[in-house]
Amino acid sequence: MLLRTTAIALMTVAAVPAAAQSLSGFTADAAYATNDNDDLTGLQGSGEFQITPQFGVGGSLGFYSSDDLDFTNVTARGLYYLSPGTAIGLFYAIDDADGGSTDSYGLEFGYGGGFGSLEAFFGVAESDNLSDDFDESIGGVLVEFSVSPNIFVSLGSEAYDVDSSTIDTLSSNTSIGARYAFAGGTSVFAEYGTVSVRQTSGGTEISDESEEYIAIGAQFDFGPTNGSVMSNRSTVRAVGF
Repeated sequence: MLLRTTAIALMTVAAVPAAAQSLSGFTADAAYATNDNDDLTGLQGSGEFQITPQFGVGGSLGFYSSDDLDFTNVTARGLYYLSPGTAIGLFYAIDDADGGSTDSYGLEFGYGGGFGSLEAFFGVAESDNLSDDFDESIGGVLVEFSVSPNIFVSLGSEAYDVDSSTIDTLSSNTSIGARYAFAGGTSVFAEYGTVSVRQTSGGTEISDESEEYIAIGAQFDFGPTNGSVMSNRSTVRAVGF
């Protein structure tokens, strides 16, 4: 599992020199989050490179840690640019942790510009610690819009759904945040969110639990589109990372 994650990371990095002169966007951030039971830290970065005016490649790499879990996310993608700063893509991602790994792949859309940004994605997932009897999917929408030249407000919703013949489990993360941008691409942000896990069987609710969290962090954006238009794709983000 770690070998596969490392291989995809090296493939993503290897593509950088060939496309370095066509960097379309790069974003890196570091964050700290806390809830009633756990503290979480994360460091991640995403970059995109245009090979031609229409086609590009990109990748994301993230490292995350909590009191109970450490994991790495690697995302690789191919991009088709509808216009500068607007792209549709195909992604393949791996969440790698001590307890196993989960692969996910699917479609995504991204926009980044002076008025804000928008990401939407949907895909299927396959976990090596679940049998073929489980159907897994991920999806989400992330929106950020400018309320002044330096202040941005964000809304996000991401979900990870695991269905079996007897029990369906839906994990979701809904958040609202604010970011203040300084000159030179550096910014700071704060976020408030709710993570919920709902289980049903035959349409009957078995359990529905939720937990609130707060997060703070710093971000750096670079490139013509004020950062990358795509971020990492992860099943674990739906449970608070």
